Amino acid sequence: METTIPSLRKVTSVLVARHGKLAYESHFNGSARDDLQNTRSATKTITSILIGIAIDKGFISNVNEKVLDYFADRRPIANPDPRKEKITIEDFLTMSSILECDDSNSFSRGHEERMYLVEDWVKFTLDLPVRGFPAWTPRPEDSKYGRSFSYCTAGSVVLGSVIERATRMPVQDFAEKYLFGPLGIRKVSWQFTPLGTAMTGGGLALRSRDLLKIGQMYLNKGLWNGQRIVST
Repeated sequence: METTIPSLRKVTSVLVARHGKLAYESHFNGSARDDLQNTRSATKTITSILIGIAIDKGFISNVNEKVLDYFADRRPIANPDPRKEKITIEDFLTMSSILECDDSNSFSRGHEERMYLVEDWVKFTLDLPVRGFPAWTPRPEDSKYGRSFSYCTAGSVVLGSVIERATRMPVQDFAEKYLFGPLGIRKVSWQFTPLGTAMTGGGLALRSRDLLKIGQMYLNKGLWNGQRIVST
């Protein structure tokens, strides 16, 4: 492994934990143990944890809350449709909202690269039209879950603003108080939207060891050193 990985220029580290203990650690391509690594879309996993914690702490009642209820200041929204009023937190968590947003389709109106060109990423998302389902594409009712998946970074971005409005705390402060602090994660770097909200769709930088802590906490069913971080 250590002879092969250096040829994979984007691999910076490999860590393995066994029975809750670090069993292997090696860094590659100029990376060192304490370097921050761009977690890219693994940031979305952190966002989902923060939503779960916000529910545990009573800031959000449940994942069925309507997203638009948090954004009266963004009304009126473009492309109004009764179905948009019903979009829930769960819809964005599972990337199955009715919005036309698909990062895997360069023609999608909600593609993340289009979002990055404007100032208000939340308004960009809420203004998107409802997605169409031509005959050759699976419809939500064709799924056993009644949902149709499309990879949508914009929805994860909106969840960051939901966290801020529900908790009345900046995302980074909420994360420090309820997630990173209890896990002993001290070295963190967020990216921010043009309006100043922590970017919850990607770009969070963590040490590899600290990202491993997140995974271990999941394996421990939300516990870290006997302390409940998030419910399961």
